Amino acid sequence: MEMRVLPIKRVIFASMLGVGLMSAFAQQAPRPVATPEVSVPLTREERCRVEISNYLGTIQFLRWTAGQQIGDKVAKGYVSEMELDKLVAEKGPCGAAQVLKEKGATR
Repeated sequence: MEMRVLPIKRVIFASMLGVGLMSAFAQQAPRPVATPEVSVPLTREERCRVEISNYLGTIQFLRWTAGQQIGDKVAKGYVSEMELDKLVAEKGPCGAAQVLKEKGATR
C-alpha cells in the first residue's frame, strides 16, 4: 500500500514544484520594451482626405441615427456625395475640402 501512496505524493510534489518554478521563471522573463509611437505629420493632401472622409462618415452616421430621409436632406442642403465626388475629381481633395468649409447648409 505504501508503495502506491509514495508515487502519488511524488507526482503531486513534482507538479507543485514545476508550477512554482514556471511562475518564478515567468516573473523573471524579460518584458518587451515599449517603443514610443512616432507620429508623422500628415501631408496637406492627406489632411484634406481625412476631412472629406470625416464629412462622409458624419452623413452616414446621420442616416443611421436619424433616418435615410434626414441624412439625404442634410447632404442635399450641404454637399451631396455626388457633388463631393465631382469636386474631388475636378479640384482634388483639397479643393473639395475647401468647398466643404466654405459652403453653409441651407435650412
